[in-house]
Amino acid sequence: MIALKKVISVIISLIIAVCSLSMISVTASAAFVGSVETTTKEFGADVTVNGKPSIDGKYEIVDPSEGKDFNVRVEFTYSGEEPLQYWEILGLKEGVDYVIISDADGKLVIGIINNDINYVVANAVTAVDSEKTTLKINKDRKSPDTGADLTAVAISASAALGAVAAVTAKKKSK
Repeated sequence: MIALKKVISVIISLIIAVCSLSMISVTASAAFVGSVETTTKEFGADVTVNGKPSIDGKYEIVDPSEGKDFNVRVEFTYSGEEPLQYWEILGLKEGVDYVIISDADGKLVIGIINNDINYVVANAVTAVDSEKTTLKINKDRKSPDTGADLTAVAISASAALGAVAAVTAKKKSK
């Protein structure tokens, strides 16, 4: 009966060890998977009102329909109370980096024509500089680390291997 218990404990320890080792390879391989950024070009945008982030400005990034002369279409919308005077695209040149598709009723639509551009900021300039509630923009676009998962798997693997070693050592000492 004691021999059967030892055999069962060895089998269970081996199963735990195999499962732990397979988790290490899965977790480690997940750390080396290429991100979406390496295969597709990501595009970002922001809207400011009078140079400050605001809840009155929104944007939408739209892929252009086929046959257009631009890579990405971006629609900016201003919905504030103060009258909109004009839009300005910060850091880009019209005709070189982007083209204006439409500009009416608080909505600006541009097409990005420069392949190197992957981020655009539009500033809505209003008649009155307001003290609106501003939003905090999160520009941290990092993927989560897998180090904590890998550490937990390594600890469980070493515990399982220690259990297997302890069972085999007891078996050899008898």
